[in-house]
Amino acid sequence: MNWKVFEAVATGTSHLERMTACQDACRTWTGGDGFLVAVVCDGAGSASLSEIGSRICSDAVVERIASCLGEELEEGADALQLVKDQLEASIQHARERIEDAASEKGVAPRDLACTLVGVVAKATGGGFFFHVGDGAAIVHMADASIAPVVSRPENGEYSNETWFVTQSNWLDHLRLTDFAGEIRCIAVMSDGPMPFALTKDQSSLFPGFIDPIEDYLRKNSVEDGNRGLLSILTSERTNSITNDDKTLVLAFLES
Repeated sequence: MNWKVFEAVATGTSHLERMTACQDACRTWTGGDGFLVAVVCDGAGSASLSEIGSRICSDAVVERIASCLGEELEEGADALQLVKDQLEASIQHARERIEDAASEKGVAPRDLACTLVGVVAKATGGGFFFHVGDGAAIVHMADASIAPVVSRPENGEYSNETWFVTQSNWLDHLRLTDFAGEIRCIAVMSDGPMPFALTKDQSSLFPGFIDPIEDYLRKNSVEDGNRGLLSILTSERTNSITNDDKTLVLAFLES
């Protein structure tokens, strides 16, 4: 079984109107012994350079986890547990890179603030989500009788309040969600696609969204699929639902 991974990042119409940068970023990796790593970061709207923080964070976390999974493991070692054990250090590595970038630009790290949602999964089944702030990640299992597993956004008292990896108390808001079994598909997204990609109760991917997209993506190359996914995220219909930046990673297994 091999991973087939698609990704698209679209600038929201609110950013286009203000002529500001897209504050989302994502990074994916497949390798090791059938592993998938995917991270989506969403920059804080109130942070002046959050698009830089999002890019640094997504790159640094994926690169650190990929390095961990690329190492030769001792016989009998549990690779997923090894990544979990190193996860705090992986995110701290990203925080340090953000702090270095902030120092170079003469600003505070909070000016590069971003959220973080990611997944580490095995082609043979199972994995876990890791999450700080809003956005969402979800896995649908090959056995439709098994309920999807979701990592939901964490918001504060107000709907637009959340937490960022640049905050001193980020570790208090780091959430891990395990899942087990044969995987049908995995989705990782910023909060932009959530209104149309998830059901209203956020318990699963919306069938009217994922079913036709999955059928199309499985039949096409990654390059064509990425273009098709981007066209959906930038369509007039999508922009009528949300004016926010939109990032979506979809991963499927194929034999």
